[in-house]
Amino acid sequence: MDRGTRYRSNPDVIDMIGIGMVLLTLALWLSFIFI
Repeated sequence: MDRGTRYRSNPDVIDMIGIGMVLLTLALWLSFIFI
């Protein structure tokens, strides 16, 4: 339950970081596959 309250305090920042990390990982995988 502590994590829930902690994330609820600023969900926008965490969502942006999560999306950013996913995009970075996908970009790295695509670059490795095509190269």
